[in-house]
Amino acid sequence: MLKVKGIYDKAVTIYLRNDFNLVGVEDRSRLLHELVHWVQWANGKNEISHCMGNLEVEAYVLQNEWRAQYGLAPRRNEFTLLMMEANCSS
Repeated sequence: MLKVKGIYDKAVTIYLRNDFNLVGVEDRSRLLHELVHWVQWANGKNEISHCMGNLEVEAYVLQNEWRAQYGLAPRRNEFTLLMMEANCSS
């Protein structure tokens, strides 16, 4: 079963699990990912992109860059990101 770590809505709310801890770098990493999605929505990027994979890739790339600064492994590897984008081009 998939456990949702975070999600946002158009009412300017980002929902995170109730065990979210802002001090923890893993949790801050998840918050960053959801903030990217909120900014995408606020800028209308979700209406321009016809594939959610492109939006996910952008969020994961930024999240992975942030994680690298803290010595953390990427959330998604290069191959997975490539496959997410490839799915959008079909």
